[in-house]
Amino acid sequence: MEIHVITPEQLHRQRLIDVASCVYPYVNAIHIRQKSWSSQEMKRFTHQLLEQGIPASKLVLNGHPLLALDMQLGGIHLPEQVQLAESASEHECTRIRSSLRVGRSVHSMDSGKRAEQEGCDYVFFGHVYATSSKPGIPPRGLVAVKELCNTLHIPVIAIGGIQPQHVRELHAMGVAGIAVMSGIFEAEQPERQLERYQKELTKAEATKIQIGSDPE
Repeated sequence: MEIHVITPEQLHRQRLIDVASCVYPYVNAIHIRQKSWSSQEMKRFTHQLLEQGIPASKLVLNGHPLLALDMQLGGIHLPEQVQLAESASEHECTRIRSSLRVGRSVHSMDSGKRAEQEGCDYVFFGHVYATSSKPGIPPRGLVAVKELCNTLHIPVIAIGGIQPQHVRELHAMGVAGIAVMSGIFEAEQPERQLERYQKELTKAEATKIQIGSDPE
């Protein structure tokens, strides 16, 4: 299972750099998700992360596909309703898909199927559990996660309110990984918190469990 971490919008830039710098060896991808930033701000921040020794292959830009291609990063991530062709020519789209990992956030079965048909390499699906970032919106829950995992042929990464104790039941649903935002970046000790997630991932991969029953 993969671990993706996502930069929260509200945190100070230096805090984002400090946390990313200490956790990058232990995660598969760091998503730079600053929706209010311009391309230049994204580029400057990405350079700051690279200067900290974070491999370009682990950095994913939410949006800004041409910038990610130019900087030879690990991938791009698109919102549910945004098409890659909206911000890149056909030739550029071909280069992006051949060079970068392309993901999309989805919130329904239909959106997941469209993402797969459009050639996305993976999807984020959520929010799975209740989270303060989605106040008043009911979580989609484990049944929806399992249905999507059983339907798609591309990896499904679960997102939304995921705590370490959720990892094993998500693994049992068939997810390919988890994505965490505040659970890491707002933790008092990000590395220690990440260790908790990793410990549960190790247990999940070593033990096949079924929800509502004892581990085998």
